[in-house]
Amino acid sequence: MNTDKFKLLLKRITELTRSLVYPINPTEASNTKEQDWLRGYRCLVHAEIESYFEGVAEELILIALNKWKTSGVSSRALTALASFSKRKLNSIENYWANSANHKYLNITDRMQECVNAYIGMLDSNHGIKEENLLNILLPIGILFDEIDNTWLNT
Repeated sequence: MNTDKFKLLLKRITELTRSLVYPINPTEASNTKEQDWLRGYRCLVHAEIESYFEGVAEELILIALNKWKTSGVSSRALTALASFSKRKLNSIENYWANSANHKYLNITDRMQECVNAYIGMLDSNHGIKEENLLNILLPIGILFDEIDNTWLNT
């Protein structure tokens, strides 16, 4: 089943194809203008695919955080994200030393911090190579074994 976001991605790629590739035959593009159009097409399709993955991942983790806040139930995505967090585990005494740190005793605040850091990572992601996609997918609970290697390499 294709989601609305995926259908929108396919529609956008079709629009870009019609605007920049048609009627150019990519195997016969000989002049500089046609080559520039094809390079532009490739760059824009790349950006659309990147935006798709980042948007879906952000939506998923925000839904998971909202579920946590409203019901106290953690999803696979939120649990995985917490496990990927680089935040150090400190003793409770360290938190009492500074009253500004008391909010971090609240698990919801700590979950929000993990989500904020993840969204910050998504915002700074620039690519759809294997490393980029794994940085997007693994922290939200997609297991490496669940990812098709052919798809990932392509």
